[in-house]
Amino acid sequence: MTIRNLSYFAIMAVLLVLVGWLQSWSVAMGLVNMCLISAIMALGVNIQWGYAGLFSVGTMGFVALGGLGVVLTSMPPVHDAWSAGALAFWPGLPSACWPSSQRCRSTAGCKRAGCAPPFCWW
Repeated sequence: MTIRNLSYFAIMAVLLVLVGWLQSWSVAMGLVNMCLISAIMALGVNIQWGYAGLFSVGTMGFVALGGLGVVLTSMPPVHDAWSAGALAFWPGLPSACWPSSQRCRSTAGCKRAGCAPPFCWW
């Protein structure tokens, strides 16, 4: 290691000790935890995208889903949003996935309408 790298580690250690003294040690350990998780994720993405040459958007997609799961489980539900019509969203969800064209009633209709045959369930 060079002097420059050692000085970066020393500065980070001093900052973490200052956070521990000025705020709380649980906040400092939470920062260390997030730094370690981010470092492991960065190493994994570097190996997958950099050395292997595989570009996969699914990797960060699953990280985003994990972050969404943390937010949904850590925050209380907003009851006003549910009463304003969030429950009315679920019955309309299947129609958003199905083609709206009435010409998709057969395989030939699917080809004319431009939709793929797996989406023609009628």
